[in-house]
Amino acid sequence: MTFKHHLFVAFIVLAAAVWEFAPLLDAGFVFQDSAWQFVRGLPGEGHGFSRSLMRESWQWQERHTPSPLAFHAANLALHICVSFLVAFLAYQLGASAFGTWIAGSVFLLNPIQAESVAYLSGRTELFAAIGVLCACLLLLPSLTWWRIVLAAVAMGFAMLGKESAIILVALVPIVRQRWALATTAMASIIALLCVSGYGSFSAGWVLIQAAAAWRLLMTAVTLTGHVVDYDYLAVSAFARWASVILLSVGLLYGWARRDVAPRIAIGACWVAAVIGLRLFIRARFGEMPNVFNEHQFYLAMVGCSLIVSDLRWS
Repeated sequence: MTFKHHLFVAFIVLAAAVWEFAPLLDAGFVFQDSAWQFVRGLPGEGHGFSRSLMRESWQWQERHTPSPLAFHAANLALHICVSFLVAFLAYQLGASAFGTWIAGSVFLLNPIQAESVAYLSGRTELFAAIGVLCACLLLLPSLTWWRIVLAAVAMGFAMLGKESAIILVALVPIVRQRWALATTAMASIIALLCVSGYGSFSAGWVLIQAAAAWRLLMTAVTLTGHVVDYDYLAVSAFARWASVILLSVGLLYGWARRDVAPRIAIGACWVAAVIGLRLFIRARFGEMPNVFNEHQFYLAMVGCSLIVSDLRWS
């Protein structure tokens, strides 16, 4: 592809993104009312929205650009930035020019991303993804001291966005294809979560989370089935066990392809790491269990995009 071709594709993809997220132009602060009141110092529920980068960015915009349009435009700009980093990661992992554009476009335009972009509180996912991807890109070529220092800064940025960015310690070995190290890091994170009380080894809970993860994965593939507050507690035991089996088969298939299709293996392991972390997190808000949902799937979509980039695009 020539430079003009890249410019043309970039224009088409960005135009598609603007068209897809156009409803944000007249959207208000519907789903973030309690958090927005918290940031403005008004009475409201703020305990669930204490991530530093999101809070500071909200407060800065409250002072300088308080309109709903400006807030949503900032989220969209961050999402476009993350999509560029996803495409660049695919390119650094050996994707062709067309495969690179496919990876970035799938991440940018997939409807499952709507919650992270449209909801003001989804900014936590955007900040965390930027930090995680920057750290992975820095450490992919080599582990020189200056790359490690900059990656540590990127990880700090990601953690200030959202604490689930701790999964970075498993994602870096995955993109570097250090599989044993990635497995050890993942097991250590899960054990730490459970020992600290933020996780659960309950088989019933893991099965519910697996059903949620499989539904989100299929929603990302089929582009249908987007609903609010899906009732996972009503999912049958057979469907829950089937979700575990299907997720495991997908991971094993990706692993088996690691020599001939490395981005498929990396993408499958990336998705498995993000999902695996969620399987054991059992934070509760009132009566509602924190079941794996759309905005928590945002980082997993990086792995899906890497898989798509390795489908032998010419």
